[in-house]
Amino acid sequence: MSELMTPIPFRELMTWVTAEYQKEGTVFGVHKPYKAGVKTLPIFGEKIETPFGPAAGPNTQLAQNIIASYFAGARFFELKTVQKMDGADLAAC
Repeated sequence: MSELMTPIPFRELMTWVTAEYQKEGTVFGVHKPYKAGVKTLPIFGEKIETPFGPAAGPNTQLAQNIIASYFAGARFFELKTVQKMDGADLAAC
């Protein structure tokens, strides 16, 4: 993974998703979409289908990984802010 994360235009991202799904039947490598049942769990005063999802980290911040996670059934996303200083630079402060 590169140190630089560059945004993907929404149209390009959706074209990527639909083209892969039509050709391969997958969405970013996920073969089977999650199908919701009738059971839900309470969380923060709301209801959620599945109480799991990706943890915050640079790789999970990528749009394609968020889409793949949702397609696979994740419904709880922990996102973090992008920092200009990280790693050794942050430790030196």
